[in-house]
Amino acid sequence: MDSDAAPARPASLRRTVIAATLTFVLGLALGGAGVAGWLRKDAGPWGPGIACTAIGADDGVFVRFSEEAAGDATTATLRVSDGTQQVVRVQQLGEQAWSEDGTAFTSVIVAPMGMRSLTSVELVFTGPSGERTVAAEELGAPVTNSPNGEECEPHALQSSFRVEDGALVRADS
Repeated sequence: MDSDAAPARPASLRRTVIAATLTFVLGLALGGAGVAGWLRKDAGPWGPGIACTAIGADDGVFVRFSEEAAGDATTATLRVSDGTQQVVRVQQLGEQAWSEDGTAFTSVIVAPMGMRSLTSVELVFTGPSGERTVAAEELGAPVTNSPNGEECEPHALQSSFRVEDGALVRADS
């Protein structure tokens, strides 16, 4: 009986090796086809031959100002209106607000499809010496920002300003 049991093992082992080899080869073939398609980028959600990155962007109004422009202010309040709604953002100005080059940045992020035109943009500095308002005289239309390229999402409507000589001046035009 022992002689009958010995041949069954090699056949069983042989089938297992063949099945494992076929599975491995099939996995390589399918995986290789997937990698080749990804490297060629010949089809994707954005269309044939278009490779897009995933950098985000929001609709909004962005303001950059210097420590000098803020003076002794402890807060900066950005008020943005399109004539039907007003959005307000308050930012505390402490040591953490200033970058190494002495500038700070505040923004109002507007919901997508909102504020396609601006009727007012004001930055109000508040501190020990009182309140000082810096307003934009020329608003202009928001600019479309497409950080991933014109063929790729997102396409954000943005208006950028900087404080210059006591006024908000467009920085993106």
